[in-house]
Amino acid sequence: MQKRYMSEEDIEHEVMIGTIEAYELYLIRADKILEGKEPYFKFYDSDELEASEHVARISFTRVGYIEGGEDGMPEFRLNKDQVRAMVEFFEGECQEENYREFTYWQYGIVQYNKENVDASRDWKDVTKKYLKEHAGEFEGRVVLPIDLEMPDYLNKLGKH
Repeated sequence: MQKRYMSEEDIEHEVMIGTIEAYELYLIRADKILEGKEPYFKFYDSDELEASEHVARISFTRVGYIEGGEDGMPEFRLNKDQVRAMVEFFEGECQEENYREFTYWQYGIVQYNKENVDASRDWKDVTKKYLKEHAGEFEGRVVLPIDLEMPDYLNKLGKH
């Protein structure tokens, strides 16, 4: 019998960004931020969350993995082909309703902000400039700007 790592509450705090075809299908989820952790997303080793046995927690803001998590799921490191597939996916045009003018990277940022800051806000207009001009609006909360550049995962993630 397979060990179940994710509780129903854990699943509710994650938003699926999409699936990637690279040897297998993978789920990428914008994760609810853990206290004291930097913003990250999860890359699972299965196309079904319940079937996942491993997870890679990857920083939104730098090239690197995030260690540990409340789900207790064992970690794994992406190989070069998986990193390439992930980057190509994030660079692709989003197919979700109301987000077709964005990439999946930007869609992931929006979903992260909705989950961690304010689900009722649109987030499409929150750029680096907006955050600088309205610094007090989000005091004490981690907000990712829609124009955040994707770190150079392709050339550096496999080395971490």
